[in-house]
Amino acid sequence: MKEGTSNKRRALFPKTLCTMRKYIASFVGFAPADDPEVLAMAVIYNPQGVYYGGTIAAPVVRDIFDNVLPYLGIEKQS
Repeated sequence: MKEGTSNKRRALFPKTLCTMRKYIASFVGFAPADDPEVLAMAVIYNPQGVYYGGTIAAPVVRDIFDNVLPYLGIEKQS
């Protein structure tokens, strides 16, 4: 699993280091861990409030896995 958070650059001045205080949060996960069959990625543009990928995008990937894995006949491991 990998999460990430990045700043968005100004659209009018892409080469400047100034940011607009807008973010992109992301999370990539695969399952099951021992023999991956499914890969999911969630990207959230301009999240409001909390903007860390592991906090805001990871639950989206978890929800995807909660729906997809039973459909594929893969049981949840504890």
